[in-house]
Amino acid sequence: MATTVLITGANRGIGKGYAEFYLSRPNHTVIAGVRGPQASSTQSLKSLPTAQDSKLIVIKIDSVSDTDAPHATKAIQAAGVDHLDIVIANAGIAVFNEPVATLNLDGLREQFEVNALGPVKLFQATAPLLKASKNPKFVVTSSLIGSTTDAVASSAQFGLAGYGASKAAANHIVRRIHYENEWLTALALNPGAVGTDMGATALDVLGPGAEWSVTVEESVKGQVKLIDEATRESTAENGGFLGFDGNALRY
Repeated sequence: MATTVLITGANRGIGKGYAEFYLSRPNHTVIAGVRGPQASSTQSLKSLPTAQDSKLIVIKIDSVSDTDAPHATKAIQAAGVDHLDIVIANAGIAVFNEPVATLNLDGLREQFEVNALGPVKLFQATAPLLKASKNPKFVVTSSLIGSTTDAVASSAQFGLAGYGASKAAANHIVRRIHYENEWLTALALNPGAVGTDMGATALDVLGPGAEWSVTVEESVKGQVKLIDEATRESTAENGGFLGFDGNALRY
């Protein structure tokens, strides 16, 4: 039976890195959830190398939509996929230069819609297919900025109030999923300081001399290792909030 992996935000950055990594493994079905199936960035996924008996399925999932995830689940089943082993809620957005005093409420709502509600919608839609797996795992791409214990003081100068709040909410959702579903392993992973399109925008905010220290390949390789090794017992011990390097993080 093929290992099946669903990844949202799969046509760029970390999501594309995940898709490429899993496609390089034999006997894997990678389902790439994207907002625009016809976009050039999505079409580029079709040229990714695939290992023996591995394949790519592209499907529309916009995290803002309340109906895309349920429709995608039906389309996945129509394509002959009867279970999901790993679901990675990776799609996310960030608005920079946002201190609370001038926080744009529409921007805050949008970040919560994508970063916090998006994983909820995805889990609700995919839970039946996850439950059909022998070892199901639900993963959310989080951020150290979402740690209210460690990151608020250090990140305040960068004005990431809305982004941090939405990721903190996502972290809470992950832990709720863990405790409410004894048949599932749930993880919130911090990918590190990765040089993606979002990261390039952040560099403009951080100013001269700022740089990202982790490549997409390094980040994804570390996160996949954590996903491979994760169990309910281990996530109970370390809280399920981990850096790509395996370090346990504090909520």
